[in-house]
Amino acid sequence: MALRIIADGGHDWKKYTGPVHGVLMIGTVNDGSHESALGLLAGRYVAVRCGETFRLTQRDVIRALTPKKASTAGRSVSVYLHESEINRLKDIGGGNLTAGIRIAMNSKIAKG
Repeated sequence: MALRIIADGGHDWKKYTGPVHGVLMIGTVNDGSHESALGLLAGRYVAVRCGETFRLTQRDVIRALTPKKASTAGRSVSVYLHESEINRLKDIGGGNLTAGIRIAMNSKIAKG
């Protein structure tokens, strides 16, 4: 079953766990059998339930977070980012800076 992910940076994840040291909570995930908080731990997406982390298939998470159809109305731009921002966006995008920017913009997690 495909992952159903809501990456809104909101507080719905608090239904499944409290804050966990080192984990940036970004939304919720449903793998078909469990609903959990979705977080980033050391650059990897994890499901979190009751304070316990569970590994997720990174490719599936990134696919679920990436918009299904790329906009053709976009254009190439240059932006200045600090190294820490670049690293965070690459973490969000599974190593891909552009995917990280798109995911963050679509899910509002860049504000976190």
